[in-house]
Amino acid sequence: MPGFWDDAETAKRVQKELGRLQDAIKGWENSWDELDEAGLLLEMATEEKDSDTEHEVAAALPDMETALEVAELECMFSGEHDASNVMISIHAGAGGTEAQDWVSDKNSLSVGKVPGEKYGSSHQIGTPK
Repeated sequence: MPGFWDDAETAKRVQKELGRLQDAIKGWENSWDELDEAGLLLEMATEEKDSDTEHEVAAALPDMETALEVAELECMFSGEHDASNVMISIHAGAGGTEAQDWVSDKNSLSVGKVPGEKYGSSHQIGTPK
């Protein structure tokens, strides 16, 4: 009976998937811990009528929301090719300036960074040859 490490390719793939799942779980746990702490801090600030601390908690909420969005997004990546890169190409064709403006708008929407550190994009502007 072959062992797990006898098939290096399969072992590598399984280890990579394990790491991805562990990162996703850690993201959720960290986000929930931060929310719990913020809830407790807000409760204490409300009881003590400490408006500075209330504002501090309110200022931290957008970062917590972003972290939860990233964790939620990572949970959606469960398919075979979800860890792979993607290339999107949008062309106006012979549509004239209005079509070119539309393509420019769509390209600007597709460029940027998905919330979090792992996902980003690069953008190349040009005309097809």
